[in-house]
Amino acid sequence: MEENALQEVSVEEILLHYNLIVPEIQREYVWGYNTHNIVDVFLNDIVEGKSTKDINMKTKMENLQKMIDSPDIPADAKDALQIAIQQINDISLEINIGFLYSYRPNYSEGSKDRDLYLIDGQQRFTTLFLLLFYFAIKENREKDFFELFKINTSTGYLGFDYRVRNLTHHFFVELFTNTKTIEDLLDIRNKIWILNQFSLDVTIRSIVGDKERKSIF
Repeated sequence: MEENALQEVSVEEILLHYNLIVPEIQREYVWGYNTHNIVDVFLNDIVEGKSTKDINMKTKMENLQKMIDSPDIPADAKDALQIAIQQINDISLEINIGFLYSYRPNYSEGSKDRDLYLIDGQQRFTTLFLLLFYFAIKENREKDFFELFKINTSTGYLGFDYRVRNLTHHFFVELFTNTKTIEDLLDIRNKIWILNQFSLDVTIRSIVGDKERKSIF
């Protein structure tokens, strides 16, 4: 990716090349409380959008396949249509979660630091980050999750991080170190690694819940 240039890229490409950091100026994560069912609405929008997109893609692929099967289409044109079908297959895997705005901080210019500060969309992204961890545990794909987000629990390195907020950062490291099962997630507030200080952090409380509210998991 070009440096110092406004550009539109996928989340996958960002995670491949950069670390996403939630800066101090951003408000705390609060979607975990699921006020007004905001998480439900967000996820339903993704599911419905994917379903509608799949239907449209299927129709396009069926039309292309009919053209390929036609005896009137030249062989070289059929090859091009096969490529078009593959491209539609690739596109169908993409999901639109809306724009996430970020910028590269000054300290990383000309250095090996590959950080991007997330300045809009952190509620959505943090929600997806947490739910991806949930499904990684459920489907025994923790290794894939750790590789995607460049997580190293022994060094405390996270590819998506509240790095400037030490308590939040420490919570995530402990979460990834100590969580092995879905039961660990569902019983998160009763785990011995949950420190009393964590209750002082709005983001952490939003994730683990309290007496009145369940955890996001």
